Order: sequence, then structure tokens, then C-alpha cells
Amino acid sequence: MRSSSVVVMEDRKRSVPHDPSEESHPPYKRQAIQSSSAAQNNHQVPQSQEDVIHFQKEAIWRQMQEYKRERNILEARLEELDKRSVYHDDHLRIVDAWWTQVLAPR
Repeated sequence: MRSSSVVVMEDRKRSVPHDPSEESHPPYKRQAIQSSSAAQNNHQVPQSQEDVIHFQKEAIWRQMQEYKRERNILEARLEELDKRSVYHDDHLRIVDAWWTQVLAPR
């Protein structure tokens, strides 16, 4: 005997085509078959020396901007750590003063 859940699942399954020539799935994707040099040649455009220099300057500018962003993040982190350090130092001074008062002879 089959349980009702198995019957329900079988009803929901796709049927298998009886004719092997009948394809119910989409065709497989084909990868582009080109040599790497042919692919590179399609994208390369002759550039003047000025274009190359301009591209290099832009690359340097982008890198400088990245360094600037990283510096700003690190400065913010340093400020936060300084604040936490001051808070913990103050807390330790208070605990030390309290401990001195507790142990002081009366």
C-alpha cells in the first residue's frame, strides 16, 4: 500500500516523454570556442600614447581614492578605539580607588 503523500508527489512529477526523439528540455548552452589570442584581438583597439598616459593617470587617481577611503576608515576605527581605551582606563582607576578604600585600615 502507498501512503497518500507518495501518491500526491507522484501526481506532481513531470511525465517522461515516451518518444526519445522528443526533447522536453532546453538545449545545452555552448561555450564560445575561441583561442585566447583571438578573443584579445577583438577587444584591442590601437591607442595613442596620450590615451595610454591618460589611462595610467586615471588608474593612479583611482588607487589614490581607494587609499583615501581606507585611511578614513582606519582613522574612524582609531578614534573609536581611543574612546574605548579612555573609558576602560577611567573604569580601572575607579575600581582601583574603590579597592584602596575597601582595604584601607580604619
